[in-house]
Amino acid sequence: MVSLVLAMVSGAAPLLAKAGMPPAGASPARADKPMLWIWRGFRRAGLDLPTFRRHLATRFIPATVKTPGRFGLQACLVVMPLNGGEQGLPDEISLVAYRSSQLYRQMNATPEGKAYQDSQWELFDRSASLSLVPQAFTGRLPTAWARGLAYDLLGKPVDWSSGHTVFYLGRRHPHLPPDTFMARLHRHLAEVRRTLPAWGLDGYLTLLTGDYHYAFLHWPAPGAHDRAMASPVGLALRQDAAEFLEDLMWSGAQRYDGWIEPGECIIVPLPPPPSPRPPKAP
Repeated sequence: MVSLVLAMVSGAAPLLAKAGMPPAGASPARADKPMLWIWRGFRRAGLDLPTFRRHLATRFIPATVKTPGRFGLQACLVVMPLNGGEQGLPDEISLVAYRSSQLYRQMNATPEGKAYQDSQWELFDRSASLSLVPQAFTGRLPTAWARGLAYDLLGKPVDWSSGHTVFYLGRRHPHLPPDTFMARLHRHLAEVRRTLPAWGLDGYLTLLTGDYHYAFLHWPAPGAHDRAMASPVGLALRQDAAEFLEDLMWSGAQRYDGWIEPGECIIVPLPPPPSPRPPKAP
């Protein structure tokens, strides 16, 4: 889920669980470079939904604060989609950001970090769940997307723990073939990148599959989002998207209060980073 980059390679074990490596799509990172990924978690077979929700909300999310929160976890947003687990939808989606890859690896090397990593498999299907690192968006349509595509549309540093984040989930219109859907999505995203930053959009992370469009949109404040969506630009973008997407979820992120319901996006509260050590006196 959330904190653990458990990128799955087809037919292989999770990269990070075995080798402490970044998730699929990551490039070698400097020790001080932030790490960020989008996770899709599919419920383990035999685990009923009420038990999954209870374990996620009351055990796993608090464990995320306790362990990754001490090792550089900068932001963690958790989404429980409506109708999760149906028609290829994951049961849980997360946006995860660490202050550095070095801190992430340090956590994985500790007994509590390893225990935290292993605990997610009490909830999630190891063979189906995966994470992807958003890549720079070029507008070019790839020839293959079996595992999905993740993009950072604007390429700006964003504090996803503050401001106003909206999560969007849309499904391909059934009359469109997946390749047509993906082509339309790429054109739509190019138009979003061209027009919405002028209306305050400063972060846009998206994950695409042949059937679904997942997106985390960041604004400085709720008012900026509302003005943008009511503007001619926002209305034109929504009209364009309606031609190939069925809206399933549009949810503003709320602070975690100990529980999460289907259809909600929550921001996990994290401890502040430690203060820098003062320099030694000469």
